[in-house]
Amino acid sequence: MEIGVSTIMTINAMKALPLRHAVTAFAVLLFSGCCLGQGVRSIDLGALVLPRSATEVKRFDERCHELDYVVSSTYPGTDILNLISDELRRQGWSRVDRVAHGLMRNPGTFKSAGKWEHFKNITGTTTYTRAEQWKNPTGDVVSYNFYYENDDLKHLSVLGLYCDHEFIAEHQCIPGSTKPYDPQRHALSVEIDRIERDGNDFKVFVKIRNIGTEAVLVGLNGKLPDGKPELWVLNLEQEEGGEWGYVGITCAEHPALDWITLKPGADVESWAMAVDFPEPNHRWAKCHREIGHLHGRVRASIYYYTGVCEITNPVEDGTGHLATSEPVALPVKPR
Repeated sequence: MEIGVSTIMTINAMKALPLRHAVTAFAVLLFSGCCLGQGVRSIDLGALVLPRSATEVKRFDERCHELDYVVSSTYPGTDILNLISDELRRQGWSRVDRVAHGLMRNPGTFKSAGKWEHFKNITGTTTYTRAEQWKNPTGDVVSYNFYYENDDLKHLSVLGLYCDHEFIAEHQCIPGSTKPYDPQRHALSVEIDRIERDGNDFKVFVKIRNIGTEAVLVGLNGKLPDGKPELWVLNLEQEEGGEWGYVGITCAEHPALDWITLKPGADVESWAMAVDFPEPNHRWAKCHREIGHLHGRVRASIYYYTGVCEITNPVEDGTGHLATSEPVALPVKPR
């Protein structure tokens, strides 16, 4: 497995991501000592504006930088929106009307930027979401996702992403640079290696190998608890009524955090969870799940891409190539 020297993140990716970010000792020290009242804390990435009253602060730094926090602010969060807007304008940033979806943290949760939208959850609650994106004269881009995820509408979740112009230019799609897809040259195999029970759920371990003659890209969402790469999106499906339906816990509407360059002959091992939902038509985070209890056989599949031009917005553009394993029976008792 080879992970590219530079992170092919967000500008070419569609997520998911579930909101999983490590809170490092550095972050705890940097953001401790919260002050009363609103205002901006001094941090080294001014585009990622941090109010003084923010809590649950999490930071993740790669080639692009992420900053998450929660702040007390009643819907529609005008005070926080104005605080961020004023600070960015002071630094010379301008809001863009047409956002680059690949540079948004969760592009599948909103339809257009600059306004509040909402959707119903399976629990009956409503999530309110808003997206904004800014650009400075140098060409750096900062994006914000805002969420109210409970009915009291008093606690605003803020997800920030900052990418500099060098990173963006390095990973822009150059038309004609990607070779056309050829199933002989661009091919992956997916094999279910073993299945382990985890309560009512199952860990499904897989091995993915490049069996073609050209390198391909596979999405990455960091590391799993045992150190294996967490692949975007490693799909698990269950057969029901002669059709295959999704039974995993991640979804393609969230962007990948990184991309693996998988060279010919190289392989990568990972696992994903098959989850025993009590009944159909539930949501896991923001991912819709139509099938209920686990039973019968499962199969694993993953999307892969021939180059950066295919991962600009793969879900909306319909790009990507699917590799699927042979079905394997789950060790479960019939219900």
